[in-house]
Amino acid sequence: MARDSTMEVDEKNTSALDKTGDVTNNGEESQMTYEELVSLCAPIAQPMASRRLTKQIYKLLRKIQAGGLRKDCCFFGTKAVMKTLRQNTKKGFLVIAGDVSPIDLISHIPVFAEEKDIPYVYVPSQDDLAAAVATNATMCVFVVDHEAVAKYYNACLEEIKSMPAPVS
Repeated sequence: MARDSTMEVDEKNTSALDKTGDVTNNGEESQMTYEELVSLCAPIAQPMASRRLTKQIYKLLRKIQAGGLRKDCCFFGTKAVMKTLRQNTKKGFLVIAGDVSPIDLISHIPVFAEEKDIPYVYVPSQDDLAAAVATNATMCVFVVDHEAVAKYYNACLEEIKSMPAPVS
């Protein structure tokens, strides 16, 4: 009997997920297009990474994660990123999720990065950013160069630096 009641609870949870659109009938997550994700971003999320740059950044972060370099060249979370920016000992670039709500959680980070001359870019999805660094949720990531991922890092850094500065 107890087993049947837990199965009923699981069936209720699954149906609730189906109604929200987070999970389809096959158990796969539904994917939004790049344009839909950008439309959900905050108005201050400028410069926004292009679709191609977003994929390159996620690929770089997955390579860092797969290579076991996360502690060496990847700082994620608001607290760790601000600490790294304040210390000003590491050179790299900053990736910020554009769909963070409330935006006050990250609104101070781009200003601080501009003061320290650190290039930064927004990506459209907080969930995808967190998945790339294998965490549950993260709003920003500071990426530092490492010889194991230098090719991917340099490609991302060049494109971020070539982006136009945000209009203030």
